Parts: sequence; C-alpha cells; structure tokens
Amino acid sequence: METSRPSPPDHRRAQQKPPEAQIKTKTTDWTILQQPPLKKKKKQCIIKKHSKCRDVPRKDHSGANSLSP
Repeated sequence: METSRPSPPDHRRAQQKPPEAQIKTKTTDWTILQQPPLKKKKKQCIIKKHSKCRDVPRKDHSGANSLSP
C-alpha cells in the first residue's frame, strides 16, 4: 500500500515536465534566430559601409545567393 501513495506525487511531478515544452519552443526560436543572421548581417553591412555596401548587395544577390545555401 505504501507504493500506492508515492504514485500520486509522481503525477504532480509530471506537471513539472510541461516546462520542457517551453524549452522546445526556445530551441525552435534558436533555429529561427540562426537563419535571420544572414539578413541581419547584410543590414549591418549597409549601415557600416553605407554607399560601398549598396554596390556590393547588387552583386551579392546574384552570387551570394548561391553561396549562402
């Protein structure tokens, strides 16, 4: 009968597992954050080089696209 009592507490502990779902959503956020970097880097380059980066993007779109993948 004593083993039957410890069972209920286990069920309550199972409720603490759901938080893992939040960790999974965070992992998806990481993958989403890892993809944008390419666009964020281009924006930073435009802010840093301004006019110079403007000329580069045009060539990048044709060549960088094949290099990015």
